[in-house]
Amino acid sequence: FSPNSQWVATASLNNTAILWQIKENQLVSMATIQHQAGVNAVAFSPDGQSLLTASYDGQMGWFNLDTQKTQFYPLYQTDMNSVVWDANGSYVLTANDNQTYLWQWPDLHQMSKPKPIDSYPFTQETTWWAALSPNAQQVATVGRYFVVNVYPRREGEEPYALQGHKDTVIRAIFSPDGEQLATVGGDN
Repeated sequence: FSPNSQWVATASLNNTAILWQIKENQLVSMATIQHQAGVNAVAFSPDGQSLLTASYDGQMGWFNLDTQKTQFYPLYQTDMNSVVWDANGSYVLTANDNQTYLWQWPDLHQMSKPKPIDSYPFTQETTWWAALSPNAQQVATVGRYFVVNVYPRREGEEPYALQGHKDTVIRAIFSPDGEQLATVGGDN
């Protein structure tokens, strides 16, 4: 859902993300973002003016709701698994199986060859999802090997691992205040 609850975005393995407008409790298709491979994630900007898509084609799509135009950014050579904004719309976090990158948003969409401001290494596990705290001070990655890796961005704080899942960890999300982290796994 968009921040104003007027729009819904869906991601599909048929290579599309669809932007829907909610009118009189009905969904009306307003735009289709076409990728070259399945779309794994969508994320509205906090101001509701932009929609980002993450695709298995390694690209991030940027759809501007005002202009109705799409721009694509080839950020990875392989599948792109996730994309998420911080609460202010200043940072974007992207992840594929091997690397998680933090981008400054104005730089990312204005540069022809954007460079991440930070990266979080591939560990022994495949990264399936990455989460960014609302204040962009923590990054969490989850994946195949039952562990949640947390990377504080504050000076002097060390990364740490949260253990307890007994199966693949599929998703993670920070609470609105950034103090808690919820995860979804394949556990029973």
